[in-house]
Amino acid sequence: MDIWIPVLAALVTGLISFIASTMKSSKELDKVKIENESKLEQLKQQHLDEMDKLEKEHLAAIKKMETEVELKLKEYGDTKETDVKYGFLNDIIRQALTNPQQAAQSMEGLQKLSDLAKQMSNDNEKK
Repeated sequence: MDIWIPVLAALVTGLISFIASTMKSSKELDKVKIENESKLEQLKQQHLDEMDKLEKEHLAAIKKMETEVELKLKEYGDTKETDVKYGFLNDIIRQALTNPQQAAQSMEGLQKLSDLAKQMSNDNEKK
């Protein structure tokens, strides 16, 4: 029986060590899980914040482009309108200098056309 006492002590010590290490590793595993979940939540929030920031920057860039296009179109329209007006006046003056009689007839025709447009506009408003 003397031989069984050290074996029994070793078995009890081994069993207690096994139980203690299992409990310790379980607690450490739970701790690591909690830390990882916390880090994961932080990364998710950081990702969402970055996505919001990128979306805002993208929307701002789109608005900037839209504004630039509108300004260019307005500038182009104003330039074209001015070119057409000056071109038309230039043609009338050139015609008046080269052939005054035909220029007078053209002006009368334009006046009649303008009167007709006004009359049609008034008729549409009455309806």
